[in-house]
Amino acid sequence: NFPVLDGLTVRTDSEKVKKHRKLVIELIMARAPGAPQIREMAKRLGVEDVRHRPQQDELCILCGLCARVCDEAIGAQALTFIGRGGLKDVGTPYAEASENCIGCGACEAVCPTGAITMTESNGRRRIWHRDFEMVACTKCGRSYITVEQMHHLVSRTDLDESYFELCDECSRRAVAVKMLENVV
Repeated sequence: NFPVLDGLTVRTDSEKVKKHRKLVIELIMARAPGAPQIREMAKRLGVEDVRHRPQQDELCILCGLCARVCDEAIGAQALTFIGRGGLKDVGTPYAEASENCIGCGACEAVCPTGAITMTESNGRRRIWHRDFEMVACTKCGRSYITVEQMHHLVSRTDLDESYFELCDECSRRAVAVKMLENVV
């Protein structure tokens, strides 16, 4: 917010900065009192008692990383901020299953507090109110990618669906075997 100028001094450990950090962590704790990462940050900053009443027992701190990775890195645009004020949240539009979601799980991977959950069992993945069929590796049988994710990647790259026959581990193994065959 401030232009960088020659000779500029930035103080990150002043009493004023520490006071503002404590206030911000208190507000975040009011939003997500159940998040262990937030409690640990509060402890490091010396915040023990919160003056603000927790709104709800949330883990989401509204950082927006999930919506950003979905939009910018994946290109699915399935997540957004919904609601306003104290009711603001991150999720799919109208908190319903989104046709844009490809079930890739990138949102879960970047969530710093573990607020986003994804489950997998019997060749199916569940995330954001939706069930996804998984593609199984033809070599080891492990389910590793959703059908929607595969189609999304095929449409955005020059890869063919046959590229997704092997999981990453079996694909690496196959490449290693080919390399060894060429050496011997």
